[in-house]
Amino acid sequence: ENDFAAMMGNHVILNIPTDTEDVWLECTSQKLPFGFIGDFTDDRDVLVITPNSGKIKHTKKYSVNENIQKIKGRCSITNNGVLNTNVMITSKGIQ
Repeated sequence: ENDFAAMMGNHVILNIPTDTEDVWLECTSQKLPFGFIGDFTDDRDVLVITPNSGKIKHTKKYSVNENIQKIKGRCSITNNGVLNTNVMITSKGIQ
């Protein structure tokens, strides 16, 4: 319920409003890149504190196309049974 206050929050993220979109910053992780909040705080209603009041906003929802893992590999077996592999894994988004 957006019109009923409850103290169930356990996290703080920073909201930077811009002309085109909201930028959300994860304040408790040293590893997440700028503008990426991860799967713990994405797609949630949040209370944003403004200079004069507060408002409810919704954090970014990461789409399927933003969460991709590509795996390319090449394998070969030598005459004496040794398996040689070369694998490249590229991850994007919440992976």
